[in-house]
Amino acid sequence: EKMFLMFKEKKFNHKEFYKKLFFQKNDLQTLDNLGHLIGLHSHNHPTLIEKLDYDEQKSEYEKCLSSISSVLDKPKNEIKSMAHPCGSYNNDTLKILKELGIELGFKQIMTIETEKNMKKVNNSFLEIARQDHAEIFKRMNS
Repeated sequence: EKMFLMFKEKKFNHKEFYKKLFFQKNDLQTLDNLGHLIGLHSHNHPTLIEKLDYDEQKSEYEKCLSSISSVLDKPKNEIKSMAHPCGSYNNDTLKILKELGIELGFKQIMTIETEKNMKKVNNSFLEIARQDHAEIFKRMNS
């Protein structure tokens, strides 16, 4: 939504560049055909999904799972991975992901989060730490 407001403010006609700006179905199919692991990331990408209630979170992930399953023409139970949007999640999120059959989840947070009662960086297979691409890029250019 904010991006479209910026487009409007700058009088940028995004429709002319739609296919270059936004990921298309065939892009996802190409990645899958190349052997990449395709997983969930939520439907609308809320930056703080942990602030949504259980049903709202479940809807986000169910819609995402259905979309990916449809685009890739794969059964839902073949999609087993995900990445937490903006590293945001809570116990409800983890429960929902387990219910959906997700076995592997990534977060871009490489530290122990005491507010989430973490004892270590990787607390479960749904909470595997990875370095955020923006941090890698920043370090490459410093």
